[in-house]
Amino acid sequence: MFNGATVTLAGYVATEPSYRTINDTTPIVSMRVAWNSRYIDRETGEWRDGKTSFANVNCWRKLANNVASSLRKGQAVVLTGRLQVRDFDDKEGRRRIAVDIDADAIGHDLSRGVAHFQRISRSAGDAGQPDGRATGEAIRSGLSGEDAADENAPGLSPAGQLANGAAGTRDDVFDADAVAALAAATSGSVATAVPF
Repeated sequence: MFNGATVTLAGYVATEPSYRTINDTTPIVSMRVAWNSRYIDRETGEWRDGKTSFANVNCWRKLANNVASSLRKGQAVVLTGRLQVRDFDDKEGRRRIAVDIDADAIGHDLSRGVAHFQRISRSAGDAGQPDGRATGEAIRSGLSGEDAADENAPGLSPAGQLANGAAGTRDDVFDADAVAALAAATSGSVATAVPF
């Protein structure tokens, strides 16, 4: 039996995820995740935000590579992992408490937005290598997993740019004619178009 606390947390990425390797082989991503409770003010009957809390989140190996290429500051996430609470002294010598979570799984909170999932195929030998992060960045730029995995793919430069020098975009995901037809059909009910 495992002695320890496992938590599931819904919040926002409070700092830009920081990618590094330990002993030049083990990837780790560190970031802070923030959340706040909400309560109803009995006097006004309105919802109010409570105190904001923070946790230091560490993601290791394959999860670190995927987080580095998928998550950015301000995005809503749900995570689960092992909880640790530790004491430390701050710069002024005051005793403080830190909450650390070693994440087992993390992803976008789809109740607050949409996301696109792309499975990354890796060989058995590169499961923890930093090049998985580069593959994820190429996928974020709009390239397919096969193109990203092949370093010599036509049209792909080392910087993850398309052959013509423009960064990959999500424009090819949407059928422009279908979007225009939908906009025309709902023109009376939609005030503004939302750019992607």
